[in-house]
Amino acid sequence: MATELWAGNQGILCVYVSKARDLPNLNKLDKQNVMLRLRIAHMTRESDILLRAGQNPIFNYLEKYEITPAVKPTMQVEVYCDRKKKPP
Repeated sequence: MATELWAGNQGILCVYVSKARDLPNLNKLDKQNVMLRLRIAHMTRESDILLRAGQNPIFNYLEKYEITPAVKPTMQVEVYCDRKKKPP
């Protein structure tokens, strides 16, 4: 069993997400509301919900993470469709 050792640098990681393309159409009668979630180790950041963004949302989302040698450099990018009805 191999043990991976990460002895990375310390600093700021800037992540910019411009847009997503060809998302599944989960809302058949209207355009879907979309949200972005970025995760590195224990740090999770979420974008605002883009109302009626559809299948090709444009996020223009910038996030900064403080990276230390203890943080494993693996990022998860998740896109969610918000199915809750918004109050009028």
